[in-house]
Order: sequence, then C-alpha cells, then structure tokens
Amino acid sequence: MAELGLLQRQADISFPRFLPSESQSKQPVQTRAALGFLLSKKGNLFREFLLDEIVKGIDALSREQLVQIMSVL
Repeated sequence: MAELGLLQRQADISFPRFLPSESQSKQPVQTRAALGFLLSKKGNLFREFLLDEIVKGIDALSREQLVQIMSVL
C-alpha cells in the first residue's frame, strides 16, 4: 500500500517538455496504481497471464485464417 502514496506523489511531477494535458491530470489514481502494479515485480504473474492469453488469441486467429484459406483452395 505504500506504493500508492508514492504513485500519488509522482503524479504531481511534470517535466518541462511533457506538460500533462487536462485529460491526463484527471486520470483516476486507481488507474495509475493498477499500471504501477502491472509493471512492478509483484505484477509478474499477471503479465505472464496476459501474455499467454494474447498468444492464445493470435494462435486461434491464425488457425481460423488457415482454415479459411484451405477452404478456398
């Protein structure tokens, strides 16, 4: 939970070249916390799960395209 406070403090920091737009400054803290978790060491299991699901989806689409190509030939 300490990371949430750190993320909130980091959200106030802006760089001169990259000033936050209005939509970026209105982003909820929960979104930033979720992204912080996803990119942290603790989010490794979830990242692996997402990667596996993306690979499975691409595989399924590729197989479907192969079936369609074979049916045309």
